[in-house]
Amino acid sequence: MRINALANVSRLFLDTAPVIYFVERNPQFVDLVDPVFERLSADITAVISGITLSECLVGAIRLGLVDLE
Repeated sequence: MRINALANVSRLFLDTAPVIYFVERNPQFVDLVDPVFERLSADITAVISGITLSECLVGAIRLGLVDLE
């Protein structure tokens, strides 16, 4: 039986890696992060730091991908 680690969670701090895995659809981790992001769009409030935001933007800025920014 799998325990729902997000049961009774209303706010969740996200580090950089899961955000990048989700955006890039990383095949190794997408099955792990998708359920988390589904909950974020439903009933959990995401919290990130300025550092996480900066780290997530670096790749898009370096590649000139304005839409991804």
